[in-house]
Amino acid sequence: MIIPPSAKNRRQDSRLLQNICIRLAWLPVLIRVLVVSVVAGAWYMVCVNVLKRTDGLRYESFNWLSILGPQALDFLTRINWYIWAVLLLIISLFILGGIRSYLIQSMATGRHALVPLEMIQELSERLSPEALDVLRWVWKDKEVPINYGNMRMTLRQLRSGRAGKLALARAQKAVIDAALAAASTADAEPEETPSQTSRPRPL
Repeated sequence: MIIPPSAKNRRQDSRLLQNICIRLAWLPVLIRVLVVSVVAGAWYMVCVNVLKRTDGLRYESFNWLSILGPQALDFLTRINWYIWAVLLLIISLFILGGIRSYLIQSMATGRHALVPLEMIQELSERLSPEALDVLRWVWKDKEVPINYGNMRMTLRQLRSGRAGKLALARAQKAVIDAALAAASTADAEPEETPSQTSRPRPL
């Protein structure tokens, strides 16, 4: 008989795993927020400073632009703000691409962060057997220590009902194994030959 995991245990296990994940992730998340905030703030100040310094810029002062003619220089002066705004926008796109690459790399590294032995001991003492079974199922390679990605996957699988599926799979395997064992036992029983079954006739 399959005993489904109780909703109370599932909630408690999910809460404990979520707390463990938060304890593992808060420092890397804080570092990412600080890095992105510093870069974004510094670039914003650069953009504001550049737009202020280039406001009212007269292109006639650049001798090497005189070959464009006075009309072209006057046109450049009128659209001066847009020129610098577009230039800063293009550079901003490159900076955003760099930030995105940094975040992707940082999150990939964070998923492989190892879980300390003390946390595994805490989980072993407080998680239900069903949740520990899910954690063991998620932890495929037993030669590699459990990492943050395993914890996140365990939490998702636990919420999706993986514990019940594992219990059902074991019950199905037990039924099939029992049927195969019974068939093997039946095949192994020796059949009686006619000479064994015949009785001697009385004289």
